[in-house]
Amino acid sequence: MGSVYKYLSFKYGGFLDDGFLRFTQPVALNDPYECLAAFPDLSPEEQAADLFSGALDEINFSVNDAPNVKSVKLEQIRTAVRRIRGMAEENPNFLRDFSNKTNYAKINKGLGILSLSRRWNSALMWSHYTETYRGYCVGFNKEHSFFEEVNIGGELKRTSLLPVKYSKKRTIVPQRQDQAPGLDIFLTKSTDWAYEEEDRLLALLIDADKTKDLKPHKVHLFKMPLDAISEIVLGHNAPESLRIDVLEAGKRLGVPVYRTKISSRSFDVEREDLVGGIYI
Repeated sequence: MGSVYKYLSFKYGGFLDDGFLRFTQPVALNDPYECLAAFPDLSPEEQAADLFSGALDEINFSVNDAPNVKSVKLEQIRTAVRRIRGMAEENPNFLRDFSNKTNYAKINKGLGILSLSRRWNSALMWSHYTETYRGYCVGFNKEHSFFEEVNIGGELKRTSLLPVKYSKKRTIVPQRQDQAPGLDIFLTKSTDWAYEEEDRLLALLIDADKTKDLKPHKVHLFKMPLDAISEIVLGHNAPESLRIDVLEAGKRLGVPVYRTKISSRSFDVEREDLVGGIYI
C-alpha cells in the first residue's frame, strides 16, 4: 500500500477530528507561477485577427439574419473593431495580457488544488509547511476511493491523484482552442519545486463541503474520509496539546504514529515510534 502525505501546521490539528482539508485556489498558493500559462509569440496583427475572430463568433453574424438584427450586429462588429484597434495601439501584447488576466480569473474562481507529496521526510517541507517541525504530516492510502476520479453526467468534478511534472519551461497555451493543453497548466511546475515530489487532486470549488468567507481569498474545505489515513508523523517541536491529539487519533483510527528525530549522523529526517520510542 503506497501513501501520499500532507504537511500541516500545528494550528490545524482539528483535521484529525473533522477531516476537512482545504482545496486551494492557484492564486493563494505560494508559487506565483501556479497555473499561469505562457502564450505563443504573436504579432499585434495576428493578435487582432484572433480577437476579431472571437468577437465574430460571439456576435454570431449571419447573412440570413433579419434586417433589423443584421443592423444591430453590424454595429456591434464596428464597435469591436474600434476597440481592438485601440487596444493594439495602447499595448502590442494586449491579447496575451487580456487572455492571461481573464483565464487566470476563471481558474481561481472555479478550481481548487489539494497538494500532497510522495515523501514524509523532506526537511524543506517540514521546515516550511509545519512551521519548523511544530506541526505534523498525515499519510494517506493513495488506493482509497477518495483519490478516484469523480465524474458526474460527463462533467469532471474531481480528478484522480495526478503527478506534477517539473519543467524548465512553462506550458504554452495554443492559439487554437482545439489544441488546448488539457490539464498540463495545472500539473506543471518549475524544476525548483521538484524536491516536493507532488501529487495533486483538482476539484471544482463549487462542490466544497464548507466555505469560509475570509480575506484575501475564500477558504474552500472538502471533507476527506478519516479512514483514508494510513499513518501520522508528528514534528519533534510540536506542542504537547498536538502530541496528545495525534496519539488519540492514531489509537482511534488504528494507524501507526511516529515523531521526527534529529539524526546523529546525517541531515536526513528520521522518525521514531511515538508510543514506544523505537527508532524505525
